[in-house]
Amino acid sequence: MSLVDLVTEKLKPYPKRLEHVLGVKERALEFQKIYGGNAEAIETAALLHDYFKYDSIEVQKRYIPANEIEKYQSVPVAYHALSAAYYAKDHLGINDPIVFEAIYYHIWGKTEMKLETMILATADFCEKNRTFSGAKKVYELALKDLQQAFILSLEYTIEYLKKDGINPFYEQIEVLNYYKENTWNY
Repeated sequence: MSLVDLVTEKLKPYPKRLEHVLGVKERALEFQKIYGGNAEAIETAALLHDYFKYDSIEVQKRYIPANEIEKYQSVPVAYHALSAAYYAKDHLGINDPIVFEAIYYHIWGKTEMKLETMILATADFCEKNRTFSGAKKVYELALKDLQQAFILSLEYTIEYLKKDGINPFYEQIEVLNYYKENTWNY
């Protein structure tokens, strides 16, 4: 079974999520043509990034090492990314560290991330089916400056969380500050 077939089958009950995943793949490969990076790794990570999005937290935690469950217990939304990364590696035999990192950190990136991770995180925020405020602006900026688009996507996300009375996870703030203060070398 191909990876597209596997993801299509898994997300069959959630057609909007499947549309999103395919949109992220398309947008990420568009950015790859501009900025470079490993197209196969980007496509693989894009297809798998939300693989566990609709599974219960308990199911997601089955794939994640205990120390990482504890680290992210205040932001269980991150579990879907972690579980997908470990599932790809441990159950699908995808041992590419680029794919693992891109899936694992697709929500808010990481300091000193690989190009493919920044591409996926940015594409996830601004894929063509996104209708929330800022998605179009991030996309337009990403066509010119990927780092600035990534920063803007984090700023929008943090602003959204704060409006909902949610404190951003400390890694989100660290990553945002890091990329605001450092020129990214990929």
